[in-house]
Amino acid sequence: MWFVCSVWTNNNLSDVTASNIVHKIPEGVVTIGSWPMGTDFTSNYPVNYYFRRSLTQTIYHEEEMIQQGIIQNLTWRFSSSAIQPPTENIPVQIYLHTTEKSVFSGATVDDFIPLTDAVLVYDAPLHVAIPGGNFNLFVPFSTPYAYNGGNLVVTVVKNWSASYGTANVFHITSTPEQNRSWWTRTTNGPDFDAFEPVIGDSSGIAASVPNTMFQFDISNTGHLSGVVTSGNPPLPLEGVEIRLTDTTRRAFTDEQGHYLFTYLPEGNQSFTATKQGYFPFSFEQNITDLQTTQFDFTLVQMPTVVVSGKVISNDAPQGLVDAIVILDGLGYYETTTDNNGEFNFENVYSSFTYSLKITKRYYLPYQDDFLEIGTDDIVYPNVMLYERANSPENVLATIEGNNVRITWEEFPGYDIWISHGSGNNIVGALGIEYGDPVSYTAVQRFDAEQLIALGVADGTLSKIAFWENDTPDGIGFGDGTFTLKVYSGGSGTPLMPGTEIHSQPVNPYDVIWNNWTEIDLIPAINFPINNEIWFGVFFEGEGYVMGLGNGPAVNNYGNIVLFNSIWQTLPLEFQNFMIKGLVTGAE
Repeated sequence: MWFVCSVWTNNNLSDVTASNIVHKIPEGVVTIGSWPMGTDFTSNYPVNYYFRRSLTQTIYHEEEMIQQGIIQNLTWRFSSSAIQPPTENIPVQIYLHTTEKSVFSGATVDDFIPLTDAVLVYDAPLHVAIPGGNFNLFVPFSTPYAYNGGNLVVTVVKNWSASYGTANVFHITSTPEQNRSWWTRTTNGPDFDAFEPVIGDSSGIAASVPNTMFQFDISNTGHLSGVVTSGNPPLPLEGVEIRLTDTTRRAFTDEQGHYLFTYLPEGNQSFTATKQGYFPFSFEQNITDLQTTQFDFTLVQMPTVVVSGKVISNDAPQGLVDAIVILDGLGYYETTTDNNGEFNFENVYSSFTYSLKITKRYYLPYQDDFLEIGTDDIVYPNVMLYERANSPENVLATIEGNNVRITWEEFPGYDIWISHGSGNNIVGALGIEYGDPVSYTAVQRFDAEQLIALGVADGTLSKIAFWENDTPDGIGFGDGTFTLKVYSGGSGTPLMPGTEIHSQPVNPYDVIWNNWTEIDLIPAINFPINNEIWFGVFFEGEGYVMGLGNGPAVNNYGNIVLFNSIWQTLPLEFQNFMIKGLVTGAE
């Protein structure tokens, strides 16, 4: 990860090194971002001094905040130019509240998080140092904020009658898989009202957060730690979630079974520990001011059973081989049928309702969403799969004496183009000015559920097409090189593809200017079973080359790019990449 979040619990100051700069962090401070200088990125949020008016929001995740309590102030890392007019007389309003949202999906008014239960913590000018340079911008709250867990939202409003230079900026840190900041700005429009937001001259979202320090009041707080075990003999249990009752605050055990809560309110506190496959455990502990309370406990594993069965078909009554069987509920289990069509799941957690799915190419799927697993082993009744009724092709009847010979070819499947894009409706392109080379990979992502819904899960990816934008030479290949890429597997959280399974350079003379370029994959790629597939184009060169459609954007699927070694999504006003894949043999 590119960002650092830490809390210091000792009474001495600690040295933290970032970007070769040593910065002292006192007790009770939570830092968000690569403090103090970030990753050498700067931006015009949370306050935009170049435009006369700005409105911004940033989401700080609960797991970054680490602790709860009274937030007394915050500090941003700021960079200003001494030659700019002073900005210290410009008032801003800062609001704090919490949200269930973790990221922004767009840059519209509907994506702005309403200030429900928000607290105005600051309403005054920011004291920007003169002369300029890099320094800490300290913001003392007029009203301290009681933070009790959850994702924290910081909303900042600035309305002023003058503009200042772009050299007045904030240090930020990249959050590559998450759009965590929202902004809008205007020069000639009306003042912004955070309770009735509007979009200004421009708006956007960003996969980054301002480098921020939050100062907590840590008086009347203590800590709780311990080790969770299971079994006989007891062994450390990793991945146990321990939650503070009636709050969103939680801790998880590590490989040694150790957990830690810091800065809990003193007094009697209630907790509940849970882990999949184990009985929940609730307990109470008395938290003492400035003390660490130790509490170890054991979780008891739920009993398990065996689930077995057999899959048959109208053409294989003795048993259907290699059918995919998935049992999903309290746990996830997957297998394929053996030579007798039989399947077997061991260690299935009991006393829960599961979903049973059975699939095989060329057959209609079977699904039971209400399979009750009790305390006894289950032998599921035989499941019948039926062949799909696809029409044969090239049927030919030939008279041979008194007989007629009928021949035909097996149904080859459909050919379907799949894309999150928008046909031929190009509205822009990704790239950079000429004379400044750049490289990136633009892809389309399809998960297993989407492939099934499109009816192509059993097909083959045979072509990739991409739209190359206009180029100065009018030929289409003078700006760089293109390479097709295919990845098997991946996830959206974190945003990361699986294994690269295909890389194919594109002949520059095959690239078509301002139109679709279709390239045959050699060899064609079979879709991974019950997994994701990512496909797209690696470009290295200059100019605004990779076409973008007019949407609507399909975030985390149609707008993914690998840039500066980070997989990330484009701001949503850029919509989806104009990339598509041809699936052959789809059933």
